[in-house]
Amino acid sequence: MSSPNLGEQCKTIAEFPSIFEQFPFPVVINSIFLKIAELFREGLFGVLSRIVKDNISVHHVLMSKLESHYEVELSAAIWTAYEFASISNDFTTDIDTKLKLIPLGEYAYHDMVFLPKIELLLTHFRSASAVDVRTNLLSNLINLANKLPNQWDSAHISQLCETFLETSTTDQEKATILMVFYHLTSSVNAAELLSCANPLSKPCVSVCVEHALTGEVATSSSLLPNALSLACKISRCIGVDAIFDSESVAAMLVAAHAPAGYVGDHSGFSSSWILSDSGPPLQALRLLYSELLKFFEAFPSYVSVIGSIELFKEVRLILEKRFRNMYFLPLNGFFLIGGSPRMALLCQFLGRICENDRLAWLPEPSELLTQLRTSCNPVSPTCGFDQLLQVCVLVFRVANGLPLSKEQQHDLLECLARATDDGSGAAAASATTLDPWIVYKLACKASLHKQPRFAAELFEQLTSLVSHNEESIVLIAFLSLIEKAKIKSTFTKAITEKNISWLRGLAAFNCAHADLFDAVSDLPLGGTWVPKLISAITTASASILEAQQLVLAADGHTVHRFQTAYFEIRSVLLSCLARMCNEAFQAGAFANSGVCSRWQQLRRMNAALMKSEGDHTGKITSNDQNPLISLRSLLPLWKGLEEKVSALTQQCIDADPGTLRHLNAILDLVHLFIEILTKCGSPAELKIPEGAGLSDCSVPVSQDSFESAVAILRQLVAHSPLSASLLVNLATHLVSQSPANFPSLFFTRCQSTQVRLVLLPSTNNSDTLTLSSGASLVLRVMGVVTQSQMDGQRRPLRAVTAVKLILNLQHHQGPGGNTNECLGMQLLPVRGDFFSGEFCVDLPSMVEVCRLTVEAILLDDQQRKWKLGNEGGAMASLNVRIESVGNNSAKSVGDTRLVLQNFNLPLPMQVEGILTAATPSQ
Repeated sequence: MSSPNLGEQCKTIAEFPSIFEQFPFPVVINSIFLKIAELFREGLFGVLSRIVKDNISVHHVLMSKLESHYEVELSAAIWTAYEFASISNDFTTDIDTKLKLIPLGEYAYHDMVFLPKIELLLTHFRSASAVDVRTNLLSNLINLANKLPNQWDSAHISQLCETFLETSTTDQEKATILMVFYHLTSSVNAAELLSCANPLSKPCVSVCVEHALTGEVATSSSLLPNALSLACKISRCIGVDAIFDSESVAAMLVAAHAPAGYVGDHSGFSSSWILSDSGPPLQALRLLYSELLKFFEAFPSYVSVIGSIELFKEVRLILEKRFRNMYFLPLNGFFLIGGSPRMALLCQFLGRICENDRLAWLPEPSELLTQLRTSCNPVSPTCGFDQLLQVCVLVFRVANGLPLSKEQQHDLLECLARATDDGSGAAAASATTLDPWIVYKLACKASLHKQPRFAAELFEQLTSLVSHNEESIVLIAFLSLIEKAKIKSTFTKAITEKNISWLRGLAAFNCAHADLFDAVSDLPLGGTWVPKLISAITTASASILEAQQLVLAADGHTVHRFQTAYFEIRSVLLSCLARMCNEAFQAGAFANSGVCSRWQQLRRMNAALMKSEGDHTGKITSNDQNPLISLRSLLPLWKGLEEKVSALTQQCIDADPGTLRHLNAILDLVHLFIEILTKCGSPAELKIPEGAGLSDCSVPVSQDSFESAVAILRQLVAHSPLSASLLVNLATHLVSQSPANFPSLFFTRCQSTQVRLVLLPSTNNSDTLTLSSGASLVLRVMGVVTQSQMDGQRRPLRAVTAVKLILNLQHHQGPGGNTNECLGMQLLPVRGDFFSGEFCVDLPSMVEVCRLTVEAILLDDQQRKWKLGNEGGAMASLNVRIESVGNNSAKSVGDTRLVLQNFNLPLPMQVEGILTAATPSQ
């Protein structure tokens, strides 16, 4: 087992039962099992799979274990069979037979084991009368439809439809039956199951949906939203019946929101059933909104239905009496309180509708604010504010990137103050009575949804409130907020200097983008507008860099590490754009006369060249005559930015998908400009531009941030010749859009990933490990990857499956400074949450002090690499001191080589020669 030969190790593992027969002693048996357990943990048994891959006996064992009723054994057999099928050509059968068996999967739903169970459940449901029994049976049917949708047939659907149309079936049971149909839409034979050739002969799904939409339904039942969700999904995915075409589904939606479906609420307003206190469950509403969004994405011409049913008129700032889902989340010493999400769900749905396109029937922000003022009514001081913030987000999305005016901002704040009034009277409430925490959350929402000017002003107001030594006011406001919610808690954390720096950094960041948008919007259409553009971009870059320094002072290395790096990236990006525009302007883009003097000189040289050589092609034959060649000097700046964005992206293993899309879009944008600058200076790419102005930069403006801007810029590059004016046009288009939203500024952490590395041998308190010169070191690396889920997820969003270890040697080498040398790499699988590996290091003999650093790069299940760095525990180091053994003794007794040379001489002569020998130079 200790042999370095891998073949001998495998042979010993395969023949270990014979060792038990020869040495049946407990000590030997225990030792062998411990060694086998170690080999199993190290994964060495996997080597045997290729040795016995064509052994027919092993194949039979695997096939027999696939019928096991023990779950662990069955899972292991399935995994082993999958591995054997990838390396063995003869496992189960030959490849031709495997290909012929593939079409049989179409009829895999004909499983005779589960068909009787479904029929049994349906029979018992129709005969049972107890409510609990019927509810239990329906729950089992939903599970079967969700997990095994391919094992249902048309007879089962007919029985469910007949049960649905019975008068004894309650609304809740009908809603559950519709959910069974909803899950069956994922079946491979869904078209056959859910269609009905002759509705008069037998009931079908379409009859059930019509019955649910036209009958009298209790407002608290989920029957109506489930019917609409089912109709949307069938129309989008299957479209098996005329009743489920897109036009019919749109008519169903209008009929479901007719005035007859409106009910009165506690405030005296008549609201739709989707907002009523006694309305359907929230889960049914979430499903309905999700299916409607998918339906409108598939059939965009029917988005106008939202305008027909006037859902925007349902939006108002009013709080419910009952605080159903009150929860408290501590965040930086404050407490976030959430309330009833019915209005919040509607606002999120309408906001997604606004993001798709600028529709003519959408209300203006002033109209929506007027509607909010008339409906503003404080009801209960014990309600949360999540609904109010979602209404504000809807106002921002309706504005579609256009800054709100001062009057609109004041109206929005006044509505919030009146809605959160504690009973002193709505007329007495004003914007100054808002709690600071609500103002902070509102400012964050404004920053996220393209209102940077409004966000900057709110952050500045919070900063001025604190900077005037009014910390007690803020503390009292938060204490009153907690007291209102009847939560017995002590809030003792005061505003610190770090919080002030954080607020000022956010204010400066948003103010820089708002100023840039205003400056670009005020550029003249002609004349020297390019220098003004360069000045505006440069000023914004410097302002964002100042904001980055403020955030750095507010725990920028720990708590706000992501925001610090993100601010730096945005500053460097604007700096690169300004440098590129400056070089392009110097190269001849948009002069007063239409063409820069350098381009005019180039035209004269080109004309002289064509006249002398008879060349009528108009091409330049020398790279030195191309003024764009100076732009290639900017490539190091853009490549440095590329490294910064890549490094930040690889640290965001726990971030939400929107943040990663945002960072990847910035990376694509950087790659685009690198590709363009790489082509600069080539004669084949040279095009002499004509006179142009700012009006030539007009392109379809996308209100999305970088993700859609990159696609538009690539389209411009593909259809335009490379020139200095094109580069300025690209930069102008990028900064002239509506202020970009910043989804990564307050990103949502979807999971938590931590790595802990242990090096053996190790030292205590960062001490130095002393080794002799020329020695070798066996460095063992062990680590644990800890991942925890959030928001009730079953598994991590990005599960770590492997780790790549990189060993680097850092040592001091003369006046040149430190040098890094990569000594080795290893790719290790993560078993459970543990991994381990070994490095055999040959240390240098001429270095006195060096450092060994091990970095762990994580690989997820999609083979993406993530670098958490030292902050995430993915790095460990070991200080090593190299000492030369025996130096002092050599100086005292002379050179020992003389003893070997004079070994045959008499002993007195040997001693005399050693003592009189000169000390060797060191």
